[in-house]
Amino acid sequence: QNSVILIDEPEISLHVAWQKEFLDSIARIQKLNEFSKIIIATHSPQIVNNNWDITYDLFENNNKNMEGQ
Repeated sequence: QNSVILIDEPEISLHVAWQKEFLDSIARIQKLNEFSKIIIATHSPQIVNNNWDITYDLFENNNKNMEGQ
């Protein structure tokens, strides 16, 4: 499927212990439902956990445009 799921700051409503399990749960849901992309905006290191290799940082450049790396 060509669907994209966007989740904005899920840590707001999750206990720290649940934040650590969040990505694993989302990965299982993604596999069962065949979502092609899931984008999560978060400030929580617990959600990122040990998955820094799959993160993408956004920032504003000198021209006031958003870039990422």
